Amino acid sequence: MSFLKNILQFVNGYTELPVGEHLLEKYSNNFFVDKSIQEELRIRGYAVRKLLEEEQIANLKKDFFEILKRDDHEISNLFWNSGRPASAVVRNMAGASVSKNVRPYLEQFFLPNQAELMGGVFVVKPPSFKSELNPHQDSSHVEEDKYMSVYAWSTLQDTSINNGALHVIPGSHRFGCKQRSLNVPWEFAPYSDLLWKYAIPLEMKAGEVAFFDSATFHCSPINQTDEYRLAINFFVKQKQADFLHYYVGEETAKGKVEKFHVDLSFYFDREFEKRPPEEYPKKGEEDFINQKLNAKKVEAWCKLGQEFV
Repeated sequence: MSFLKNILQFVNGYTELPVGEHLLEKYSNNFFVDKSIQEELRIRGYAVRKLLEEEQIANLKKDFFEILKRDDHEISNLFWNSGRPASAVVRNMAGASVSKNVRPYLEQFFLPNQAELMGGVFVVKPPSFKSELNPHQDSSHVEEDKYMSVYAWSTLQDTSINNGALHVIPGSHRFGCKQRSLNVPWEFAPYSDLLWKYAIPLEMKAGEVAFFDSATFHCSPINQTDEYRLAINFFVKQKQADFLHYYVGEETAKGKVEKFHVDLSFYFDREFEKRPPEEYPKKGEEDFINQKLNAKKVEAWCKLGQEFV
């Protein structure tokens, strides 16, 4: 046991992360062509590589500014995700651009018989002192204790702390929160300030990509420049894994989370914050994982995660 773990055990007894080495067996499945990427994700939850060329970056920027001309884009002074506007037209315009310009380059990183590239969105930080994005996890779309899934976050310009660089919390993919969507309460929300303390910046060059385990906590500070900070985020999963949506609503039994088998059209064409319609089969329900969090526990886990930097 390391010196740090000894100290943590003496202080509060939290010496292990919820997802231990024996629960990372999914990483033994070949997923990436470059095995070093997969190993970096297994250990610390993220890996940075080169992805896009200048032509694709220019095309994506052009398409974003076409969306900006529309009245229904819903872009304000807050962080903007192109998968969230009420307009299905905007969601589909953005999704088509990201797929056309990113998918061919992204495919080269994954083994064709093992990975399924689902789709992506623009993630935009306007020049605004209200554009901060607090620590969070993106939605879980597979059974994460069984299958690999990653997000590929690629920036369309050089990023720094000044314009809202992506930050990650090392080791946070092992914090054990695997039932996530806009419909499921996030237990870590009250600990935002604490999580920020352990977030590290990934200052990236235009066209670089940060692959991160879909459970990795991430965030970004305000954009203090006078230009949009433009990036894309693309979801990739293990091919044999069902594409899922976790849901909690008024109809859900107390203490349960419902699980639906959906497709991309659910997010691009439907009112995805409502209960999935009958055409999307329910795969069952699970007990909601209540980790009985407190500040000491969350901080201890963050400190353990620092060992993986």
